Amino acid sequence: AQAFVVIAPEIAHCDLGTVCDEASYHLRMWCRAEQFAHLLRNGPENMWLASGGAVAQQVRGSGRIEADFLNSSALHVFGGECTCCRLKHKGMEKCDRESLLIPILGLYGELYACRNMGGSKLIWEKIVAEGHGVIFPKYFEFVKDDEKNTSGTRRLFGDLVEEIRQLIDNDEGIRHRLLASRGVHEVEGAEDSERDGVYI
Repeated sequence: AQAFVVIAPEIAHCDLGTVCDEASYHLRMWCRAEQFAHLLRNGPENMWLASGGAVAQQVRGSGRIEADFLNSSALHVFGGECTCCRLKHKGMEKCDRESLLIPILGLYGELYACRNMGGSKLIWEKIVAEGHGVIFPKYFEFVKDDEKNTSGTRRLFGDLVEEIRQLIDNDEGIRHRLLASRGVHEVEGAEDSERDGVYI
């Protein structure tokens, strides 16, 4: 997508009666996931937000909105709220967090491959500053309202983030395909210095 537009006026939820607005949008896991996907693929340059009667504001250029998108919500996808968790996974065997694992891991792989190039560098630096373990939690608490007592700690990312970095570093073919998906072509002989970094 060339542009990302959030329309979040203050309105009552038709089922719950709770307030839906800009703040509630930022709390939802699936809303954070769509922000995260656009940020990692396109950066924040063409992201827009309209709330209430206000004119749509561009994310970049407004400190408050940019902070919301890049710090407090968009990067923390798995800290967001899910309907399945609120309902304690009634009739469900899997949490939505588990459904999002592979798509988010794939986006991370693309970002890692071109982390020192163009707009990807800003997002990469923010992820490193926040900490990989915070943004990509290894485990999460699964709560289920049933008689079988299937609640408990479940594996989410585990060691997959570290493993995908190793795979990209060690497999030239995969790295080239990920770079090509972003329209980037690696310069031969420059990759060693570009891959250096500190990971948390």
